[in-house]
Amino acid sequence: MTRRLITDDDVLKGRVSDPIVLDEATILTPAARDRAVARGWRIVERDAGAAQAPSPAPAPAARGAPAALEGLPDGLYLVRLEGGRLRSVRAAAGPGLGGPATPRGTG
Repeated sequence: MTRRLITDDDVLKGRVSDPIVLDEATILTPAARDRAVARGWRIVERDAGAAQAPSPAPAPAARGAPAALEGLPDGLYLVRLEGGRLRSVRAAAGPGLGGPATPRGTG
């Protein structure tokens, strides 16, 4: 599969335009994402497999995973560790990353 890399320079020089559509073969650099967002562009993630297959059943929690991680839907998360202990889990937010971040502390 051929991959496409979209860089900050591509956004700056107009080699891509709004909306930026990301698929499994497209990589958007963080700087390009920042510039596109600053310009008010939409970033759309297109998952080729989503329309073809039903969502799989949730996987069992990984061995040793804290209870706070069990039952979370698939996605990107920011995890805060302090002293080797899980302190919080936030859904990653931002263009192309999903919904709003919601803190989930573990105490």
